[in-house]
Amino acid sequence: MDGRDAAGVTRSPALRSGRLRLPPMARDQLMEFLELFVLAGFAGFTLAAGLAALYLWEERELKRRSRAILRFRAPSLTTLDSLVGRTIAVALPVLTLGMAMGFARVRDRSDLDLLIGLTLVTWLVYGLFLALRYGAGWRGRRAAYLALVGFSLVIALRLGLPATHFA
Repeated sequence: MDGRDAAGVTRSPALRSGRLRLPPMARDQLMEFLELFVLAGFAGFTLAAGLAALYLWEERELKRRSRAILRFRAPSLTTLDSLVGRTIAVALPVLTLGMAMGFARVRDRSDLDLLIGLTLVTWLVYGLFLALRYGAGWRGRRAAYLALVGFSLVIALRLGLPATHFA
């Protein structure tokens, strides 16, 4: 074969096998971007969890009619709820981009591990959060608890990531 495809177009040697083969330096740069996007997504989820926890604390203090709430200048419940949703709406596509770059590096099933599966579960939880929030109208306490459930998965990922995935 002379490197031409069915249409007669000459293909580069890197594309002849049907898979893009990157030089080692480009693979390293792709890995850096992958890590950057995944960690940026996790940072967004961490911020959303902090906002959700603040929402739950402020709501509890207001229901108790505690005077302690008057000492703090916390945003309103509506603002906190909105910020949780917007933060996750930005962080999820960033994580998705990082995951897509990671899946582009997978050669066969042996490259898949538990952490990749847990990342998919995390992605599904936050995707469910957005679907329930914007599709079913979930707001307030339920949305905050779901954001915290997703964050518990992020914690598990961050604890396991250095030990297993990149070792």
